[in-house]
Amino acid sequence: MANTYTAIAKFVITSNTASVTFSAIPSTYTDLLLTCSGRSSTAPGYLLLTMNGSPTSSETDLRGDGSGGSGPTSVRSTGDGQFFGQGYLRLSDSGMTSNTFGSIEIYIPNYTASQNKVASATSVTETNSTGVQFITASAANSNMTAAITSIVCGSSFVSGTRLDLYGIKSS
Repeated sequence: MANTYTAIAKFVITSNTASVTFSAIPSTYTDLLLTCSGRSSTAPGYLLLTMNGSPTSSETDLRGDGSGGSGPTSVRSTGDGQFFGQGYLRLSDSGMTSNTFGSIEIYIPNYTASQNKVASATSVTETNSTGVQFITASAANSNMTAAITSIVCGSSFVSGTRLDLYGIKSS
């Protein structure tokens, strides 16, 4: 089965900003894909996600860092009011090599179905040095059963950060 990706909206940050909102998301696709190439002006810098306001959600994260100091860890959290709201989707930040950007990809299947919403995500930071580099794989589940019509991405985004939302149709 082939998949068709269609750009719904694209944002390129031109000056520091705290959030980006994708609104009026059409219900004509099967799944959604949100990508971010970003950097935060604060350390640590995270991408926080809210869908249709503040649903109750839970998430499980597996994360590691390139310093070898802490090794891989697994974290489970519940009830934070955001999808991926515990701050484990890491962006490159002010404590890392200048002008490096992290990469985040969030996949949301069946976003219009009248069932709990789930999503999976991966994130990795880039430092171009021997310092810490982070990688995270996450899964989230929400009790929200309405179709997703808006997504708010929050952080301390710097100029040059890019966020893209794609609709995916199974054909």
